[in-house]
Amino acid sequence: TTTIEACPVDFDASMTGVTSLWGERSPPPLQCGPKESEDDYTGYWDVRDGVLYENYPFANRAGRIHNEGCCWWGRGILMTRGTCNFGKLNYYLGKSAASQGFLNWFDVDFCVYPEIVCDGAKELRWVAGYFEWMDRVQDYVNMTSGWGYMHELEAFVERNFDNHTGFIDMVGHALPYGCTEEKCEAMEAKVTQERRDNFQKLVFDVLEIPKAVKTPAPTRRPTNQPVAFIDPVDPGGEPSDTDYVTPNDGPS
Repeated sequence: TTTIEACPVDFDASMTGVTSLWGERSPPPLQCGPKESEDDYTGYWDVRDGVLYENYPFANRAGRIHNEGCCWWGRGILMTRGTCNFGKLNYYLGKSAASQGFLNWFDVDFCVYPEIVCDGAKELRWVAGYFEWMDRVQDYVNMTSGWGYMHELEAFVERNFDNHTGFIDMVGHALPYGCTEEKCEAMEAKVTQERRDNFQKLVFDVLEIPKAVKTPAPTRRPTNQPVAFIDPVDPGGEPSDTDYVTPNDGPS
C-alpha cells in the first residue's frame, strides 16, 4: 500500500500571506510565527471598523490564542489547506514526487513553504486547484444520501443540463471545508447563490451549452376508423363507398 505522509508542522516557521481579501475593511494577510512570550497572542479583526484589536487574547474555534505552527491556511484557486492536503500535493506533484522519479514540480517543497502556491509561479495556483478537484470532488460520495459526483455528472449531462442549481449545490458540499453531509455553515451558505450564478454563467454563457428544452407533448395517435376522402374536383359531391380509406391502406 502507498503511504502518504502529512506535512510536518514546523513551530518555528514564520510566514505571511502574499494576498488577502479585497475590500476597504478587509483584514490584512494571514500570518504565522513562533510564540515568543506569554504576551504574544492573537487578537481579532473588527470588520465594522476595519481595525485589528490586540489588547487581549481572542481564541479561534480550536481554542488557540496564538498562530504558532498555523501556516496551513487556504491557497490556490480551491483554497487547498491543512497538513494532510499539502502532504498529498507534495507527494504527487512536489519534491516528494521528484524523489520517486516524477519530475513535475521537482524543485518545489510544498511542506517547507506552502506559501509557494501564491508566491511562486502562477501555474502553481491552478496546479493545486486541479489536484484538489481530482482528489476531493471527483471522488466525492455523500454518505448520507448516496449522491456521487461522477454518477450525477453523467446524469446531469444526459438530462440535457436540467436542474443545474441542484447539481452545483451538491458539488458545494464536496468543495468547501465548512460543510457536513447534511448542511453547510452560515459562512459557506452565503456563497451558495454566487456559486449558482457563476456556474450558470460558465455553462450557458461561456461554454454556450443550450439550456434544457422540454420535449413537446406527443401528438394523438391516429385512429383506426375510416377517414373520408374528399374529391378535389367535386368537393361538394356525395362520397361513395370507394371514397373511404383507412390509415393502413396504401399501394400494394
